[in-house]
Amino acid sequence: MVVRKLKQTALGQGRSYRRKLLDTLMSRHSGSMKGVVVDLAGKQTNHRGSFRPPTKDVTRRIVVNLDENVAPDVVADIRDTGLESGSADCVILAETLQHVPGPERCVAEAHRLLKPGGIFIGSIPFLYPVHRDPQDLMRLGPDGLKALLSDFDDVKIYSMGKFFGVIGLMLERKISTVETGTLLGILGVSKMLKAALLGTSKILTSFDRNPISLNDDKALFTTGYFFTGIKR
Repeated sequence: MVVRKLKQTALGQGRSYRRKLLDTLMSRHSGSMKGVVVDLAGKQTNHRGSFRPPTKDVTRRIVVNLDENVAPDVVADIRDTGLESGSADCVILAETLQHVPGPERCVAEAHRLLKPGGIFIGSIPFLYPVHRDPQDLMRLGPDGLKALLSDFDDVKIYSMGKFFGVIGLMLERKISTVETGTLLGILGVSKMLKAALLGTSKILTSFDRNPISLNDDKALFTTGYFFTGIKR
């Protein structure tokens, strides 16, 4: 079912192959987003994917971000939010660790904010192009993630995409680098190249069978990881 949906996703809709996987996993875990939910580096405007946080069973949602343009509830460093310890039932930290110096401080802050039994939900890219926001500092594999989440119980790490998905995603991302204002663009070559890249990407990602797998030590190629952990 997941693969069929992915095949229907067009880059022009604003969702990459990886973003579609992330939307799927966030939707699967939306039932855990209840009570007081703190969204570290979240956004209330300029959403990139199709997933929207649930409102049912949510008593309060607090978006923390330094960027005032995304309308956060709290303007603060996500490594030191100033929020009350043990106040959250769920903390979300999606697609952010790679951009922040001292990622262990982000995780420690999430742990501090959670009540005992609260859930930490997050994601991080792995085999993915450099994307500065405003900087791109690192990648973490499953062993690094396990070490980073060592203070949590019942840690689950999902790989997002396999070999064909990674190659397809790289081609998909290459489309944004094809220039259209040059002579090649004027002659229509750039447009044809973009169409060829997108078509090839769709074919490759369609071969990415069972792209989401849990705690799969054999997943040598993946676009990134989605993780959850429970505060002791």
